[in-house]
Amino acid sequence: MAKLSAEQLQTLRQRLLERYNHLRSDIYRELHKIGREEDFKDLAGEVHDPAEASVADMIFEADIEAINTQALELQRIEAALKRMAEGDYGECIDCGDDIGYARLQAEPDALRCITCQERFEKQQPVRPTTL
Repeated sequence: MAKLSAEQLQTLRQRLLERYNHLRSDIYRELHKIGREEDFKDLAGEVHDPAEASVADMIFEADIEAINTQALELQRIEAALKRMAEGDYGECIDCGDDIGYARLQAEPDALRCITCQERFEKQQPVRPTTL
């Protein structure tokens, strides 16, 4: 495990757990909201205006995308907590060096040290922001 004190580990673990619980609540709320929107659509009948249907579809897709993003963050947090339990937390998955405490404070689920993360990001394809 990286050279982190017991106090530092506890602080980071607490932050991970707080974020985990917050995300779970957000996802539950979003799923509940989507369920209500679907019930409303059923009660209101079919949308007759194509523009309204398009906007409704965009809102629904944005809600689903937000849930997917939150679910991915939950998985990263679960993996970080597992690394803590196994004694691998705070070690870069690429070079094996310690991930600095300042970086872990900023991103407690970090997998890589700053140097390796920058290298990793440069190797990733750039995704277009518009169609």
